[in-house]
Amino acid sequence: MTFEILLLIIILVAALILFSIEYVSAEVIGLGVMIVLLLTGLLTPQEAFAGFGSDAVILILGLLIMTAGLVRTGAVDVIGRLILRRTGENPNRMILMVMVGAAGLSAFMSNTAATAFFVPIAIGLANRTGVNSARLLMPVAFASILSSSVTLISSSSNIIVSGVITRYDLAPLGLFELTLVGIPILFAGLVYMYFIGRRMIPVRP
Repeated sequence: MTFEILLLIIILVAALILFSIEYVSAEVIGLGVMIVLLLTGLLTPQEAFAGFGSDAVILILGLLIMTAGLVRTGAVDVIGRLILRRTGENPNRMILMVMVGAAGLSAFMSNTAATAFFVPIAIGLANRTGVNSARLLMPVAFASILSSSVTLISSSSNIIVSGVITRYDLAPLGLFELTLVGIPILFAGLVYMYFIGRRMIPVRP
């Protein structure tokens, strides 16, 4: 084992410990790891800052900005009222509408951003109808994750992989290249979550 490998292992272990104790925010730890790798010479300045010029990073940032715009313009409140108007106070309809909405939105934007968009909607619906918020939040989370294979842009992982494979003289992934696999996974997951999974969600005060 070389000194560089040992030093890298020490840095990774230190980062994992800091992530686990949550004393410092994850963003600060990630940036700190990059700076330490740069100062120790394990990365060159070009390698350390290459990610900031990546098309994948810019695309993910743009999707998050779009989500923030939807929240600030009041689109969240409008969608929440529309869902409540169609479902009334029926929790079964509400869960179904929230899952389908989150999955549909997540298919065409980052699933993280789609979840961030639907979280305030789910909490608002829960407060208005008296439904425990966990009953809506967990289905939102699972629906967003399940739709991450429907299109290229539905997950940051897909975007990053598509960007990486071009370095090896391979064609990037198409927008709907994963759809034939992703839709059956999404459908099966939503059916399971609606009939079985949601009954396993613990109700906490």
